[in-house]
Amino acid sequence: MYFNRDNWEEYLTAFRETFQTFCSTDPDRFPIDCRSGDGYWVRYTGSKLRAEFSCNQHGKDSFVWSSSEVQVDLKFRYNFEARRGEVRVAREMRQRCPRLHPWHYPKIAEGEALWIMKKLANQIEKDFYGEPPKTNKSIKEVYWHENECAECEACLLERCPRVRRMPQPNRIRGRDGYNVNNLQNIDWALLDENGHVFHIK
Repeated sequence: MYFNRDNWEEYLTAFRETFQTFCSTDPDRFPIDCRSGDGYWVRYTGSKLRAEFSCNQHGKDSFVWSSSEVQVDLKFRYNFEARRGEVRVAREMRQRCPRLHPWHYPKIAEGEALWIMKKLANQIEKDFYGEPPKTNKSIKEVYWHENECAECEACLLERCPRVRRMPQPNRIRGRDGYNVNNLQNIDWALLDENGHVFHIK
């Protein structure tokens, strides 16, 4: 597992709130994995998320620190076999305890799961459904915290503060535009770390 299980309910609630408003689209617009012939898992990274970290190796009292530079990788695809859209939490970037140095996953702050799910839904809608609907822009409160690069997994992977574009040799681009005879209302689901399916309803 590559994320803090304590964040799961917030991810699930946020997913169900944001992935139920899509109109119809042509599933063939989504990319295909040339190795399996099924949908290609596309990475989407949310950055500058607020979170707390806690290290319980300090005797009776845990050592807690906060950061506003946390990154979370989500992935999505259209599952051509199951005929549904799928999202999963691929990875939360860890930080090391600045005192004892074990790695820890974040406990994301309230509202951050909803923010990243909305960003992902907007990106999917823009890329695969056409132009996203006009909505009121929400203002995300950000506070600055200078990460110690030696204690930040994202920094050590050279993807902080900017996420690097990675080559995708196994991705086959989907159709440009629509086939009007293939428009469908796609049901979306969130998968947990064991592949269990959680539907919107």
